Amino acid sequence: MQDRNKWFDPLPERQPNYVIWWSDMLSNVSWMEAFKRYDSYIQHGPDSFAFDFKHPFDEFGVPVALK
Repeated sequence: MQDRNKWFDPLPERQPNYVIWWSDMLSNVSWMEAFKRYDSYIQHGPDSFAFDFKHPFDEFGVPVALK
């Protein structure tokens, strides 16, 4: 993540260039799923469906603080 500026161009509206989510099954990890979750993040902000490291959630959907 430290080198992300080498790999990604800056986004004009300060949108994240990634989202993360919890998944029990590898079949739930696809580009289609990622785009759906990214779009949800952009439309609604971070929640347990799609979040980032600044606004993390645990596997039960509860917000957590990273140290």
